[in-house]
Amino acid sequence: MDYPRPLAATDEEAAFWRRHARTGALLTAAAVAVVLVYAGLTPEGPHRGRIVTLAVALGGTSLAVLLLVPVERLARTRSGGLYFYGLELAGLAAVALLATWDGGDSPLLVLLFVLLAHGAVAYPLGATVLTSVAAISALLWVSHGSTLTWAERITWTLGLAATALIAAHSARNHHAAQDAEAARRRAIAAQARRDDLTGCLTHKAFHEHLGHEAAAASLEAPLALLLADVDGFKSYNDERGHLAGDAALAALGRAIRELPRKRDAVGRVGGDEFAIALPDTTVDEARRIADRVLEAARDLEPPLSLSVGLAMTCEPSDPLELYGYADDALYDAKRQGRDRAARHLSCW
Repeated sequence: MDYPRPLAATDEEAAFWRRHARTGALLTAAAVAVVLVYAGLTPEGPHRGRIVTLAVALGGTSLAVLLLVPVERLARTRSGGLYFYGLELAGLAAVALLATWDGGDSPLLVLLFVLLAHGAVAYPLGATVLTSVAAISALLWVSHGSTLTWAERITWTLGLAATALIAAHSARNHHAAQDAEAARRRAIAAQARRDDLTGCLTHKAFHEHLGHEAAAASLEAPLALLLADVDGFKSYNDERGHLAGDAALAALGRAIRELPRKRDAVGRVGGDEFAIALPDTTVDEARRIADRVLEAARDLEPPLSLSVGLAMTCEPSDPLELYGYADDALYDAKRQGRDRAARHLSCW
């Protein structure tokens, strides 16, 4: 079950929640100042000492919680949302209590609107709806039994409901824009890992993948590596032109990418050299895939000839060493006459 999900998955998102926490600290200080100023201007009101004491105590506690907690690390955990939403609900409860002590018909109720607006710029839609319901409930609870007339209660409630609607709309738009930006970044990152001509992984991306797979190789899940090099590609380019050569490589890349299984990875690791990482693969399976790569190249129009080198390991290995074995096998295939596969097995 992937719920509740962390608020932040990237450094940028974690930094956003750190900034949101700092804004919350400033908002808390401003709210305490509002309460103190109001109490100072209306000393004849009820429970002034209690209101001032609670405001200062809650303000100090909230500031400490907001400023001292490692927000960026917390936002990456599933409990991060509970932290922020809990603070929001606690703030709403505190405002309701202060307004109740002030007689119910208190201008301090305006702080409910401020809290909703603050949450809407960060919280997802579901959390914003939850806090909106809590704010309206707090308002109705405070106004019950107060000296507010029905008209005043309805006006306060409709005003807060309108603010809640705006908050929900803002939350939806904010997270839609955030999701779109995240999708754009993922697309750019994925594109950067792909070779423009062939659609295969780039040299760097393939070797990163190979490193992960080589570290996970075992006797129960051997790793095979195929290296395929186009025979006589320089002559092909000289005779047909570089545009034709690019078209041939693009067609070969597409053909090779259609062969592997879901977990396999295909990379273009050189000008006319391709590599395929085959995790959890037996020797016979790897040889069959190598034969299919050769056939795919022969079926192109015009056909291409490949030399293929195969290496395997059945234990955590150095990926560069495994790559070197496959490269040695590739040159064995060339020495044996090309258009064939040769193997160098480090797993027997």
